[in-house]
Amino acid sequence: MTLREKIEVMQAFERGEEIEYTPLMEEIWRGTTIPAWDWDWALYEYRIKPKPKQVVLIEKWLLKDDEDNYYIVQA
Repeated sequence: MTLREKIEVMQAFERGEEIEYTPLMEEIWRGTTIPAWDWDWALYEYRIKPKPKQVVLIEKWLLKDDEDNYYIVQA
């Protein structure tokens, strides 16, 4: 990580955002409420917890009337 990235993570922590860490060379991220930056940067990588992606559901219905005409209705 660059110094700028480390500063951004620490500033996010100061603002109350959630921080995660992982041991270097691993991919499993864990939450932390008390990061130990003073010596941990050599052993762990930190990041701002990513926000969940928003899921958008679009419903479409296919309707048929009495005369066999089809209509697509989007809710």
